[in-house]
Amino acid sequence: DKKSEATIVGENSTTVITYDSDGNPAKEVETSGTTEKTYIYQNGQKVLQSVIENKGLEGKETTKVYDSEGGYTQTQAVTNGKITTVVDKDGNVTSNVKTEKVNGQEVSLQLDKDGNIPGVIVQNGESPAAIAKKFGCSVDELMRLNADQLKGKGKNQYFEVGSEIKLPNTVGIEKFAKAQEGRKPSEVAKAEYARDAEIRRQKAEAAKQAQMQNILNNQGQ
Repeated sequence: DKKSEATIVGENSTTVITYDSDGNPAKEVETSGTTEKTYIYQNGQKVLQSVIENKGLEGKETTKVYDSEGGYTQTQAVTNGKITTVVDKDGNVTSNVKTEKVNGQEVSLQLDKDGNIPGVIVQNGESPAAIAKKFGCSVDELMRLNADQLKGKGKNQYFEVGSEIKLPNTVGIEKFAKAQEGRKPSEVAKAEYARDAEIRRQKAEAAKQAQMQNILNNQGQ
């Protein structure tokens, strides 16, 4: 009788080979620690089908399933959900989506190619600390992700009003949606900033003129 399965135990891994009805290897599963690799046999050639890393570790498990073209779909477990990334054979990210359960229903949020949340417009009067607090992420992570957008130096660093920044994907979808409510588009935010800047300029000019008038009055006494 032809055997249907064989188990090979190595020093650091275990491999289970499954055979077809003709006794040829059809599938091979190699387990090493929390990493599991699955191969299939096509025309006698062993082809990588999937890789699971951190298997069984809650919130850390990552699965890659390879397609026939050489690309793959990666599913990464995150708190209360997952991130699904599709990569083509040339290594280009063609889709990146975060999915979470909110009130018992699955909701999705499109991420950029690096896995971050794009499209957040800086509002009039918002500091990096205020943005981080509103969306529920750390200031350091926010500034690291948007280092190319930062103006100023040291503790006086800021984002220009109306600029578009990104958030780390650790921000929950429900939190993100609520924090986005009522936020103004770029042109409106810039117009509000220009209006307030003009008011500040006028007040400063009025204060300067009042100071000069006081000096003249004092000199005339």
